[in-house]
Amino acid sequence: MLIFLFLTLIIFTLLVLVVNNGDFLDPLCLSCEVFTFSTFIALLNQKTWQLEFFSAKTYFTIILALVFFGIGEIIIKIFFSKKLFVAHKEKRIMLLSQTPINLSKKLTLGISLMMLVGALQILKKTYEISLQVGNTDGVMGMLASARVAYIYTDLSLGTDLAIFSFLINAMGYIFTFILVYNTVHFGKRSFSIITVFPIVVFFFTAALGTGRTVFIRYIVVIITMSVLFVYQKKNIQKTSVPYLCKLIILVFLALIIFFTFFQILGIFTGKTGNLTAWDTFSIYTGSSISAFNNFITNYRPVSHFWGNESFYGIYGILNKFSSYFPNESIHLDFVYFTSIYKTNVYTSLRSYIYDFGFIGMCVIQLLIGMAFSFCYMQIRKKRNNFLSILIYGYFNYGLVMQGIEDTLFRSFMSITQIFELFFIIIIYIFLIKPKIFIKNDSNLVLSNEVKV
Repeated sequence: MLIFLFLTLIIFTLLVLVVNNGDFLDPLCLSCEVFTFSTFIALLNQKTWQLEFFSAKTYFTIILALVFFGIGEIIIKIFFSKKLFVAHKEKRIMLLSQTPINLSKKLTLGISLMMLVGALQILKKTYEISLQVGNTDGVMGMLASARVAYIYTDLSLGTDLAIFSFLINAMGYIFTFILVYNTVHFGKRSFSIITVFPIVVFFFTAALGTGRTVFIRYIVVIITMSVLFVYQKKNIQKTSVPYLCKLIILVFLALIIFFTFFQILGIFTGKTGNLTAWDTFSIYTGSSISAFNNFITNYRPVSHFWGNESFYGIYGILNKFSSYFPNESIHLDFVYFTSIYKTNVYTSLRSYIYDFGFIGMCVIQLLIGMAFSFCYMQIRKKRNNFLSILIYGYFNYGLVMQGIEDTLFRSFMSITQIFELFFIIIIYIFLIKPKIFIKNDSNLVLSNEVKV
C-alpha cells in the first residue's frame, strides 16, 4: 500500500504543478511535494525498517488531508478570481532604491560585536548547565549534556539570555534577507563579506541551543525568499520546465549542504548515535510516514485537554498565568521499527487527529489551505512587499514540515515566535526599510503600489 500512496502523491504533485504553471512554492503544491518526499524515503527504507504492513486507512487519511487543503486553496483562488480581495491603493507613493542594501561598516560591526558578546554569555551558561548534569568531557560533551538538561530538567538559559538569543536569531534572519535581496536584485557585485558576520554568530548561537530545527527553518526562509524575489524581479507568472529543474537542483544542493552540517551537529549533541548519515537523513525525513501508519493502525480516541498537542505554544504562555492550561512536554512517544531504528515524529496530521479527531483534521487542513493560499496570492499579486516575504518564509517552515511533524500550530504564538517576529519587524522598519524605500533621491525608480 505504501507504493500506491507514493504513486498517488506523484500524480497529485504533477497535476498541481501543471495547474499552478510550475510554481513549486504554491502552498498545495508544496504540501504534496513534502508528503511525496517523505513517502519516497519511507519506501526506500521499507526493508530496513521492517515495514511489512501499511494500512489503507493511513493511505486515505493522507490523501483526504491533501484534498481538504486543496479545497481551501481553491476557495481562496475563486475569491481572488472574482476580485473579492482587492488590494487597496497606497495613500502615498514610495520610491524604490536602485542600489543594494548597504548598512555602514561601523553599524554592522557594532551589531556583530553585540551579538558575539551575547553569544559568549550563552556559551558560558550552556557550559555551566552541562556541568550541572554531569558533563565530564569538557567542551566536547557540552552540547550533549546540555540537551539532556533542557529535556529532562528545569534548567534553562534564564529569561535575559533567552530573549537575547531571540534577538540574535532575528538579526540572523535580517542579515540573511540583506544577503539574498542584494544577490537577487544586484548580483554578486553587491556581496559584502561584512554582512556575513552576524549570520555566523547566529549559526553559532543556534548550535548552542542543541536543537537542529532552527537550521531547517533557516534553509526554508532562504529558499522561499530567493524564489519569491526572483518571481517578483522577473515578473514570472509561469515557470518553464528548464527553470523549474534549475530551481529543484539548487534546492537539493542546499539540502545536501544542510544535512552535512545537520549530521555534524547531531554528533556533538549526541542525537546521531551510531547511525550513518543516510540513516539519520531517512529517520528525520521519512520515518514520520511509518510512525503515522502505526498511530492510525492503533488509534483509539482518548480524553485529554482540547488541543493539548497542537496548541502547545499558546498553552505554554497561558500556563504562566493559570495552571488550568497544560504545559506538557512536546516530545511524543517513540515508535521502534527495530532495535536500532526508532522515531517520535508522526507528520503534522497525527496531532490534528489526536486533538480534534478525523473531522477536525479535515477542518484544520481546510483552514490552513485557505490561510496560506490567501497570504501567498497576496504576495504574488503585489510588488515590493519585502517584509511580507520574509515573514511568509518564516511561517512557510510549518508548511514544509507537514510531512514530518506539526510545527505550524505547536510554535504558533509561542514565546520564541512572538519575540523573534517582534524583533524582525522592528529591525526591518528601522534598518532595512529606509534603505529600500526613499522619498527623494536622483537614483530612484517609482515602485508600483508598494506594500510595506
